[in-house]
Amino acid sequence: MDCAKLSDATAKEKALTHALTYESISPVIRLRAIRAQRGFSLRALKKASGVSVATLVRLEASAFDPRLSTLKKLAKALRVSVCTLIGESKPGKGVK
Repeated sequence: MDCAKLSDATAKEKALTHALTYESISPVIRLRAIRAQRGFSLRALKKASGVSVATLVRLEASAFDPRLSTLKKLAKALRVSVCTLIGESKPGKGVK
């Protein structure tokens, strides 16, 4: 393998990774990523949030859009804001 080509491919991969901002990640992937980062299994998140495993599985499969009350429970359990969970960097106008 040509080391120059490998180095170039690695540089391109790093550039692409940096180009993908946190906000461009879908909420489903973000939920999974935050859950994994915090070390929560589905059962542990169920216990911490009160949201059923079935609902969590459906959320992570993009089977439906969650209620605000569900997002609040998940955000509290994961120790993030709802805005972080859904990909907003900060609350929009009228959101408190």
